[in-house]
Amino acid sequence: MYFLVREQNYGKISDIQKQALIEELKGIGADTKERIAIVKKATAGGYKAFYPTKGKTSGDSRKKSQKTRFSNFEERNYNMDDLERQLLGSELRK
Repeated sequence: MYFLVREQNYGKISDIQKQALIEELKGIGADTKERIAIVKKATAGGYKAFYPTKGKTSGDSRKKSQKTRFSNFEERNYNMDDLERQLLGSELRK
């Protein structure tokens, strides 16, 4: 699938280029699961080359925030439109 997308975007790929891409992929991906994720990302993005994925490829890749003693407060809630009006009003009076 990746080779079809690449050929549509960038033209014909020789067998030597295909082999070089496969070797590059083997060097980037640690295991089969990671290599599949790299190829999927390259196919979806229409990339000309393979790039390593960031973070984990399995499960939920979003990091869960760790509780610290500094995060035990309630977040403030501002009315940004009201604050902007106040700021612009004070700018006009100067």
